[in-house]
Amino acid sequence: LSLSNLWLNIFAENRVIVMERKQPQSEASGNVTQKDVARRAGVTTSSVSYVINNGPRSVSPATRTRVLKAIEELGYRPNEYAQKLMRQHWGNDAPPRQFGVVLAGSRRMLSRAYYSAMTAGLYDEAVRQNYTLRFFHTYNELTNSVLFNEHIHREAIAGIIVMHLLPTSEVEHDILVRINERIANIVCLDMSLPRRPSIMFDKLGAGRTATNYLIQLGHTRIGYVGDVDERFDGYMQSLRQNGIGFDVELVPFYSARQQVDLHRNSPEGGWEGAGQLLGLVQRPTAIFAASDEVAIGALRAVREAGLSVPQDVSLISLDDIDLASYMSPPLTTVRVPRQQMAELAVRTLVEHAQNATDMAINMVLPTELIVRGSTGPRKEA
Repeated sequence: LSLSNLWLNIFAENRVIVMERKQPQSEASGNVTQKDVARRAGVTTSSVSYVINNGPRSVSPATRTRVLKAIEELGYRPNEYAQKLMRQHWGNDAPPRQFGVVLAGSRRMLSRAYYSAMTAGLYDEAVRQNYTLRFFHTYNELTNSVLFNEHIHREAIAGIIVMHLLPTSEVEHDILVRINERIANIVCLDMSLPRRPSIMFDKLGAGRTATNYLIQLGHTRIGYVGDVDERFDGYMQSLRQNGIGFDVELVPFYSARQQVDLHRNSPEGGWEGAGQLLGLVQRPTAIFAASDEVAIGALRAVREAGLSVPQDVSLISLDDIDLASYMSPPLTTVRVPRQQMAELAVRTLVEHAQNATDMAINMVLPTELIVRGSTGPRKEA
């Protein structure tokens, strides 16, 4: 016999069968369990449970890394009902480490630099706190009862961050009332609600700072473009404190101040409002824009009028978005601590979820004047 035939006879006589490694039944069927994860990671099932449920006992970083790697390799998905039973067994029936965000207005706001930066801050701090953001919806989207019932209940989320404006319609107000009835842990960001913690920046002080700086440069005829809110109140306070009379012609949107209109705080609103100011017989020598985005529109209007900034018109704004320092000329602005506001909102929500209290703490963060090239001394007539 040849050597190859000899080996064939040996295999046939001894019925040697070569087989691939058989996967555990649970893996093969797709029904991966915590036991499978524990076996793959080389740890106890209790350790796997502690990692998945964030307690009640801590595990070492090395163990956590092995468990998370095994979860990824096996495609394990925790059973939320089993998790709830486990928390009840531990005597800690806390809600999942998830929260939601409810936004007044439309999702278009998220494309604006101010709110996109704040949203990124929420995500970043949630990750640092070992939380996830379950949803991001507007009031109007939550009029869908199925969507509302899916998200707005204690078993789904640890709390809600209400962002930006108060509800402006009866329907939106009713949604907020229903949210209040179901969720005790609500934190307000960039706004305030009665008996709820809130995180805001000092809009009144920011308005005073911007207007005072223009007055220091010698400007007395100062226009205001944007939403007529606390920033405008700061503008008015500064004028009064410096003995400068109020001229309603210098506030294009003043007559509509009682109406909520997001258009006013946009580049389009800035372009429209500044265009009106520059068409006056006695135009302003300086413009205070309620936001950097408003200032971007105002800058275009100034150029279209054949004028220049700051030689003919000084321009100051609020926010200090990333684009502000890249404009031509770079914008003088009052910096708003957006990142810090977002971080504090998440931390407040987490602290309240872990240690429920009825105390409503309102935090108003200070702003900072950033002087760049869009402002200069008033040019003598």
